[in-house]
Amino acid sequence: MGRIRFILQASLAFGFILSTSGAGTASEAKSFQDWSVTCHDDMCIASQTNFGPKETWLATVRLRQQDDGSAAVQVFVPAGVHLGSGLFVQLKSGKPVQVPYVTCSAETCEAVAELSANTIASWKQARAVSVRYRPALTSPPIAFDISMMGVTAALQETGGQG
Repeated sequence: MGRIRFILQASLAFGFILSTSGAGTASEAKSFQDWSVTCHDDMCIASQTNFGPKETWLATVRLRQQDDGSAAVQVFVPAGVHLGSGLFVQLKSGKPVQVPYVTCSAETCEAVAELSANTIASWKQARAVSVRYRPALTSPPIAFDISMMGVTAALQETGGQG
Protein backbone atom coordinates (compact mmCIF):
# COMPACT_ATOMS: atom_id res chain seq x y z
CA MET A 1 0.00 0.00 0.00
CA GLY A 2 2.90 2.39 0.79
CA ARG A 3 4.39 1.84 -2.69
CA ILE A 4 1.12 2.72 -4.39
CA ARG A 5 0.77 5.85 -2.23
CA PHE A 6 4.34 6.87 -3.11
CA ILE A 7 3.74 6.39 -6.83
CA LEU A 8 0.58 8.46 -6.71
CA GLN A 9 2.22 11.21 -4.65
CA ALA A 10 5.29 11.33 -6.89
CA SER A 11 3.14 11.35 -10.01
CA LEU A 12 1.03 14.19 -8.67
CA ALA A 13 4.09 16.20 -7.63
CA PHE A 14 5.78 15.74 -10.99
CA GLY A 15 2.50 16.39 -12.78
CA PHE A 16 2.10 19.64 -10.87
CA ILE A 17 5.52 20.77 -12.06
CA LEU A 18 4.61 19.97 -15.64
CA SER A 19 1.29 21.76 -15.43
CA THR A 20 2.66 25.01 -14.00
CA SER A 21 2.92 27.09 -17.10
CA GLY A 22 3.86 30.45 -15.76
CA ALA A 23 2.18 29.95 -12.38
CA GLY A 24 4.65 30.32 -9.53
CA THR A 25 8.30 31.12 -9.90
CA ALA A 26 10.33 29.06 -12.33
CA SER A 27 14.09 29.23 -12.54
CA GLU A 28 16.30 28.91 -15.57
CA ALA A 29 17.58 25.40 -16.17
CA LYS A 30 21.06 24.72 -14.82
CA SER A 31 23.26 22.23 -16.66
CA PHE A 32 25.37 19.57 -14.97
CA GLN A 33 27.13 17.79 -17.84
CA ASP A 34 24.40 15.57 -19.38
CA TRP A 35 21.71 16.50 -16.81
CA SER A 36 19.76 19.71 -16.31
CA VAL A 37 17.88 20.94 -13.25
CA THR A 38 14.80 23.12 -13.35
CA CYS A 39 13.10 24.50 -10.25
CA HIS A 40 9.51 25.61 -9.82
CA ASP A 41 8.91 27.39 -6.52
CA ASP A 42 10.73 25.18 -3.99
CA MET A 43 10.82 21.92 -5.98
CA CYS A 44 13.74 21.08 -8.27
CA ILE A 45 13.89 18.21 -10.77
CA ALA A 46 16.93 16.77 -12.56
CA SER A 47 16.20 15.61 -16.10
CA GLN A 48 17.69 14.25 -19.27
CA THR A 49 16.00 13.78 -22.64
CA ASN A 50 17.22 11.10 -25.02
CA PHE A 51 16.87 10.88 -28.79
CA GLY A 52 17.44 8.07 -31.25
CA PRO A 53 18.27 8.08 -34.95
CA LYS A 54 16.89 11.02 -36.92
CA GLU A 55 16.27 12.88 -33.63
CA THR A 56 13.40 10.55 -32.68
CA TRP A 57 12.42 11.22 -29.07
CA LEU A 58 12.96 8.08 -26.98
CA ALA A 59 12.42 9.22 -23.38
CA THR A 60 12.75 11.93 -20.80
CA VAL A 61 14.03 10.75 -17.43
CA ARG A 62 13.50 12.87 -14.31
CA LEU A 63 14.96 12.37 -10.85
CA ARG A 64 14.44 14.04 -7.50
CA GLN A 65 16.50 12.86 -4.56
CA GLN A 66 14.90 12.65 -1.13
CA ASP A 67 16.59 13.50 2.18
CA ASP A 68 17.04 9.78 2.98
CA GLY A 69 19.08 9.22 -0.20
CA SER A 70 16.30 7.48 -2.15
CA ALA A 71 14.97 9.13 -5.29
CA ALA A 72 11.78 9.39 -7.26
CA VAL A 73 12.27 8.49 -10.92
CA GLN A 74 9.80 9.51 -13.58
CA VAL A 75 10.15 8.38 -17.19
CA PHE A 76 8.13 9.81 -20.09
CA VAL A 77 8.04 7.82 -23.34
CA PRO A 78 6.06 8.28 -26.56
CA ALA A 79 2.38 7.32 -26.50
CA GLY A 80 1.48 3.98 -28.02
CA VAL A 81 4.04 1.94 -26.08
CA HIS A 82 3.06 -1.61 -25.19
CA LEU A 83 2.08 -1.13 -21.53
CA GLY A 84 2.03 -4.87 -20.77
CA SER A 85 5.72 -5.23 -21.60
CA GLY A 86 6.67 -2.66 -18.96
CA LEU A 87 9.48 -0.15 -18.71
CA PHE A 88 12.77 -1.03 -17.01
CA VAL A 89 15.91 0.80 -15.90
CA GLN A 90 19.11 -1.13 -15.22
CA LEU A 91 22.78 -0.78 -14.48
CA LYS A 92 24.76 -3.08 -16.73
CA SER A 93 25.79 -5.27 -13.78
CA GLY A 94 22.54 -5.00 -11.82
CA LYS A 95 19.04 -6.39 -11.85
CA PRO A 96 16.42 -4.56 -13.91
CA VAL A 97 14.10 -2.27 -11.95
CA GLN A 98 10.56 -2.01 -13.27
CA VAL A 99 9.17 1.52 -13.43
CA PRO A 100 5.37 1.05 -13.59
CA TYR A 101 3.32 3.06 -16.03
CA VAL A 102 0.86 5.31 -14.21
CA THR A 103 -0.82 7.29 -16.98
CA CYS A 104 -0.86 7.94 -20.71
CA SER A 105 -2.06 10.87 -22.80
CA ALA A 106 -2.25 11.38 -26.54
CA GLU A 107 1.43 12.42 -26.53
CA THR A 108 3.19 10.50 -23.75
CA CYS A 109 3.08 7.67 -21.27
CA GLU A 110 4.45 8.24 -17.78
CA ALA A 111 6.11 5.68 -15.52
CA VAL A 112 7.05 6.41 -11.89
CA ALA A 113 8.96 4.50 -9.19
CA GLU A 114 11.02 5.01 -6.08
CA LEU A 115 14.69 4.03 -6.26
CA SER A 116 16.42 3.01 -3.05
CA ALA A 117 19.36 4.94 -1.64
CA ASN A 118 21.63 2.01 -2.61
CA THR A 119 20.37 2.06 -6.19
CA ILE A 120 20.93 5.82 -6.47
CA ALA A 121 24.42 5.47 -4.98
CA SER A 122 25.21 2.89 -7.68
CA TRP A 123 23.79 5.17 -10.39
CA LYS A 124 26.05 7.99 -9.23
CA GLN A 125 29.09 5.77 -9.75
CA ALA A 126 27.98 4.49 -13.16
CA ARG A 127 28.68 5.95 -16.57
CA ALA A 128 25.26 4.95 -17.93
CA VAL A 129 21.95 3.33 -17.04
CA SER A 130 19.96 1.37 -19.60
CA VAL A 131 16.27 2.09 -20.29
CA ARG A 132 14.18 -0.60 -21.99
CA TYR A 133 10.58 -0.66 -23.23
CA ARG A 134 8.56 -1.97 -26.16
CA PRO A 135 7.46 0.94 -28.40
CA ALA A 136 4.45 -1.02 -29.75
CA LEU A 137 2.91 -4.48 -29.47
CA THR A 138 4.39 -5.60 -32.79
CA SER A 139 7.81 -3.97 -32.25
CA PRO A 140 10.81 -5.54 -30.59
CA PRO A 141 11.89 -3.94 -27.29
CA ILE A 142 14.31 -1.04 -27.57
CA ALA A 143 17.09 -0.40 -25.10
CA PHE A 144 19.29 2.65 -24.88
CA ASP A 145 21.63 4.18 -22.36
CA ILE A 146 21.14 7.40 -20.47
CA SER A 147 24.32 9.10 -19.35
CA MET A 148 25.02 9.42 -15.65
CA MET A 149 27.62 12.13 -16.22
CA GLY A 150 26.67 15.01 -13.91
CA VAL A 151 23.87 13.18 -12.09
CA THR A 152 25.49 13.58 -8.63
CA ALA A 153 25.70 17.37 -8.91
CA ALA A 154 22.23 17.53 -10.48
CA LEU A 155 20.71 15.52 -7.63
CA GLN A 156 22.41 17.73 -5.05
CA GLU A 157 20.72 20.67 -6.73
CA THR A 158 17.29 19.00 -6.33
CA GLY A 159 17.61 19.39 -2.57
CA GLY A 160 18.41 15.84 -1.51
CA GLN A 161 21.61 14.77 0.18
CA GLY A 162 23.33 14.38 -3.22
